[in-house]
Amino acid sequence: MTLALPFQRWRVPMSGLVAALMMILLLGTPQGRGTAAQFLVQFRGEQLAAVSLSTGQIANIGETLAELEQLGTVHGMDTAPEMHSVASIAEASQFVGFLVLQPDAATLPADISSTPTAIRVVPAHGLRFTVDREKARAYYQSMGRDNVSLPDRFDGASLVVNTPAGVLLEYRSADQAMSEPSGFGLVIGQAGAITAGTEGDVTLEELRDFLLELPGLSPETAQQLRAIDDWRTTLPIPIPAEQIAWERATIAGSPGLLLNDNTGLDSAAIWQRDGRFYGIAGAMKAREIQRVADTLR
Repeated sequence: MTLALPFQRWRVPMSGLVAALMMILLLGTPQGRGTAAQFLVQFRGEQLAAVSLSTGQIANIGETLAELEQLGTVHGMDTAPEMHSVASIAEASQFVGFLVLQPDAATLPADISSTPTAIRVVPAHGLRFTVDREKARAYYQSMGRDNVSLPDRFDGASLVVNTPAGVLLEYRSADQAMSEPSGFGLVIGQAGAITAGTEGDVTLEELRDFLLELPGLSPETAQQLRAIDDWRTTLPIPIPAEQIAWERATIAGSPGLLLNDNTGLDSAAIWQRDGRFYGIAGAMKAREIQRVADTLR
């Protein structure tokens, strides 16, 4: 899910779920609930890992995704669900399938509303990438890479990723009108776990290794992704190194990441707990963000 913040520099780290999927190049879509049961889940995001990259390298990820169309077919990229507003926390909880948590109002800055001024939800979604061996071979040959190995069993193999429904709570500054985009004071995102798997005769590891060799993917990005030991349960979070500093921290009793932008004015926190992912961002110091996170209930 993407958190629409007034300070755009947080869009990469705080969009964690979708951005991280792009980072690991696990693309697929369930084509409805039934398909999810047709493959063995081989990846489930249960922990986080920061991946520090330059803004250019992060932009390169998006450009690299276009290469997938040269290797096969991609479904779901052009049908990404849009956020829409709901009237209450109860309605949001019913939509996402779990109890949506709220912070203790006492931990919020004095000028921030004590209740959400907007509640937005986004449906579950996913993407499906299916390899076309002949198409892929032709693409690599056109680039002078005749040595790329792509066994016959890759043909028709699919990579399927399911992203869960999510909710975004927006808290505005008390002196800002609802129509003013600069009125955001704090945003809190919550979503379930991401799962992924393959269909066909190729394992997730084999398909992942193949995709990490995409010509357009920077060597630095691929190297950091390969360095993640427990990659089957680890969701990588891309962080623009020249704009945002990060540190590991215990957030709401669980391992997570605290982030500070280079102005020292805005901060964010991302963590996983009880099979769900949480994110908070706002014009507050990192330790203040952490205190808000610790009171989510």
